[in-house]
Amino acid sequence: MNQRNAALAIAIVALLALSLFFGVENFLLPKNQAATQSGFYVGVECGYNNVTLCKELIDKVKDYTNLFIIGSTDIVKNASLLNDVCDYAYHAGMYFSAYFSPIQNYSDLNSYQSPLPMVWLKNATAKYGDRFLGAYVSDEPGGNQLDGGAKGGNNTISQQDYQSVANTYVDNVNVKIQPYLNAGIMTFTSDYGLYWFDYKAGYDMVLTEFGGNNGSRQLPISLCRGAAASQNKDWGIMVTTRFDNGQILEPGPELYDDLVLGYNSGAKCAVVFDYALTVLPSAQEMVAYQPHEYGILQDEHFEALKNFWSYIQQNPSRHGSLKADVALVVPQDLGFGFRSAEDTVWGFKGDALSHALWSSASNYVNQYGDRLDIVYGDPQFINTVKTHYATIIEQSNVTTEEP
Repeated sequence: MNQRNAALAIAIVALLALSLFFGVENFLLPKNQAATQSGFYVGVECGYNNVTLCKELIDKVKDYTNLFIIGSTDIVKNASLLNDVCDYAYHAGMYFSAYFSPIQNYSDLNSYQSPLPMVWLKNATAKYGDRFLGAYVSDEPGGNQLDGGAKGGNNTISQQDYQSVANTYVDNVNVKIQPYLNAGIMTFTSDYGLYWFDYKAGYDMVLTEFGGNNGSRQLPISLCRGAAASQNKDWGIMVTTRFDNGQILEPGPELYDDLVLGYNSGAKCAVVFDYALTVLPSAQEMVAYQPHEYGILQDEHFEALKNFWSYIQQNPSRHGSLKADVALVVPQDLGFGFRSAEDTVWGFKGDALSHALWSSASNYVNQYGDRLDIVYGDPQFINTVKTHYATIIEQSNVTTEEP
């Protein structure tokens, strides 16, 4: 055997040894794709309207994330710019997606430069394969309904109208995303309420938002995870803004804890929202500006992502280790926000039923913690609920009794 062949043989043996040690699939994949072997994605949504800044952020995070979401409508509506960023993410070894506005009429379509979004999406699926994860369509449909419903304010809604409003909501959201569903594109959104009804409208995945000034984490997880499990869909988390004492995004250690919680709770993906805005603490006004380096993401947030990436690699068995075996079944069409006892019902002022439901749900979350999911008494999915959970707590007639 000559010297060249001997060196080649040694290299092959070393490659085989390393692949056996690390796992063949993980060894042959780019580093930032290894986490997907457990079906999990972690990354950032970039709201920059600047292609160069998007590329800089990809370069910043590509070694410890595997997902990049293009959140700028200015970029998404320009096929040339969108192709540029997607190509860059692809060659960086990333999985990626993009935010698309709902399409309801021709004026919506005319806001896109050629090719139209459906054509672009089909081409993207063929061009990028499974590295293009689908379309992020619309944003916070449930939250918008809760905070700006049909009448809102101090107006109330009768319990007899719950079903009608629920059906209207589902139909309206479905119309907005139907073109994407018809194209066979995986479709998802992020939201902070009414997850059950988002799924009924057709979304394949909903990301429950960790942000605002609401410190609760388990309650939105129980609601979103329960809706996904009952309807055979995926779910995830989106860490977004909080605007607390002039702070735009939660501190790095809290971000790390939230990412770990989502991962352990079985989320399909975890996304951190980044954009080029700041807040004037004195007046709480948002003012657009060109970001210093990486928008609202600071060093502590990148460090949290790095540490979380290490956690994923070291703890593959912890993904989904916090399993729910208890289901709290709440009234079928009660579109309650679950953020406080005073939260709205379908955008209307809460009533005695929603107040009692808040008390009951809070008590059960305190009792069961991460073992609890909250689902709806919807006949379409009740058999799945009964199969999936060992313990079923019926709350069709809500009371304020302690569990």
